[in-house]
Amino acid sequence: MRKIMLLSIFLLSLTAQAANVTLYLFYSTTCSHCHAELLFLDNISTQYPWLDIKKFAVDTSEEDYALMKRFAKAYSVPADYGVPQTYIGDEALVGYWNYNTHGKLIQEMIENCSRTGCADPLAIVQRKESGQAVNTTFIENNLMELPLVGIVNTGSIPLSYVIVAVVVALLFLLLLRAFIKKILKSRRSRS
Repeated sequence: MRKIMLLSIFLLSLTAQAANVTLYLFYSTTCSHCHAELLFLDNISTQYPWLDIKKFAVDTSEEDYALMKRFAKAYSVPADYGVPQTYIGDEALVGYWNYNTHGKLIQEMIENCSRTGCADPLAIVQRKESGQAVNTTFIENNLMELPLVGIVNTGSIPLSYVIVAVVVALLFLLLLRAFIKKILKSRRSRS
């Protein structure tokens, strides 16, 4: 009986160790997309109590900016990419649009890392800097959610098409608004 109990405790401790996940977020205090991701992470932190979120404001701290550059180099993130930059296990993601485009992907990364176990991203950076071969993945998520259009992969279409689609959608919304105002005005004048 005692052996079974000790085995159970040992297995539970292994499970708990495998579940711990560390997420590194590099952001700017003036970036609206960064604030959206910060809010998203705050909301899911209660859902994943074993998730350790480390946040670094790169526009207010030279040390945080230097650390982001180290991470970007280790994960092969292009130098001209901005923030937010999210690192989970051996995966890096740049940008955040909303829950449907990036939030779901971040949750999948967290859950996969928890299921399979993964290294702390800082440990990966340190191993790469010491010359060890470590596989990392930079995920280019070019998804954008447009009004009336839905989710669009901007990486598969030219930027000019995306701009035209946004302008057309905004014009449509403005025309729709004017049309609704006109209808409401005519109804008021009848009564």
